[in-house]
Amino acid sequence: MTKILEKTYNAAHVWVHNNKEKKKSKIDCMFFPCNNSSMMVDAPPTYEECENNQIKLSKETRSRPTFILCSSNAMFWQQMVLASHAVYLNFFLKRGINVFTWNYRGYGRSKGHESPGSFAQDIDSVVNYLRKELKLTGKLGVYGRSLGGIPTSAMTANCDMVIVDRSFSNLHEMAVWKYFGQAASMMFKIGSCGWQVQSDFNFLKDYKGLYEVSTEENNENSNFCYKVITVDKNDEIVHVQASLMMGAAIEISL
Repeated sequence: MTKILEKTYNAAHVWVHNNKEKKKSKIDCMFFPCNNSSMMVDAPPTYEECENNQIKLSKETRSRPTFILCSSNAMFWQQMVLASHAVYLNFFLKRGINVFTWNYRGYGRSKGHESPGSFAQDIDSVVNYLRKELKLTGKLGVYGRSLGGIPTSAMTANCDMVIVDRSFSNLHEMAVWKYFGQAASMMFKIGSCGWQVQSDFNFLKDYKGLYEVSTEENNENSNFCYKVITVDKNDEIVHVQASLMMGAAIEISL
């Protein structure tokens, strides 16, 4: 599947390493250049170059905006060989936007064990890789659907735009509204060994600072981030009362 995507999109398979932990994780990723630009300076990278992250991008590609895709649960980027799983990939590429996809720990060929804390660590490593290794200079955005809303919400201070699509505010509300009862929340805590996710708090953690910007000059120098939330009232997995939209609204009103 990796080879098919590389040939179809002139894409490059790369590895991103999280060096912040004692047991270094290895993240399985792929970079897709937008259709309006030529990705490589000379020629597509060889297998050895991809494995060692020795990828050279053209100046045009590096200056283009790039979106990081954070998948929903049970989804990994190799599934994008199917048209039904490549909708968002093609959406961004056709609009002149590069796409960078990555698999969570334990998904695809990514190494390590996933946890709420590892989401933020790994996507932070991805952003550092794009800026420091690939030397991207264009605008940077993150799109996350469902489970992907966790790492996406953590990036509001480091990116130019985040889009959280049909995701939840926190795991406690998710359990309560999915099974309608506090017992469900207690069972979830036991089964997940106390996992806690506060996407609503992370999404709004710079909320007050954002509105304290008073001049255009300060606005240009600040880490301004456009934030978009989508919700489906008929979603069978994420109840609207447990959605990030509802959690953010409650946080703002407090």
